[in-house]
Amino acid sequence: MGKLGTLDYLTILLNYLNKNELMGLEPRIATLPPKKLAGVSIGMSLVNNRTFELWSSVMPKLIKMGYKTSDDKYSLQVYPKSYFDSFNPLTEFVKWALIEIDENTDVPDGMELFII
Repeated sequence: MGKLGTLDYLTILLNYLNKNELMGLEPRIATLPPKKLAGVSIGMSLVNNRTFELWSSVMPKLIKMGYKTSDDKYSLQVYPKSYFDSFNPLTEFVKWALIEIDENTDVPDGMELFII
């Protein structure tokens, strides 16, 4: 019996999804209302990945907050315009650790506002 390559596994997965998960689903474009998020950001690259440091610094603050709107947490990356023109894993981008807060809530001390 021969070995399956990556493309073989991908084909099997897509066939499974087409038969079992995606049958009858139609894509749709929806406009959602803005979300008011609060959090912290840090500069990093793929080589100098500081995600653990970022979330470790913000989680104690998030746990203490009693006025968040949900338990959802958002990890958001903001890349420079030219980031994907010539890919380099050393290129810096900004990563955010965010939670949604109520529209009438002030941004907590030590956090920044981010609207999506």
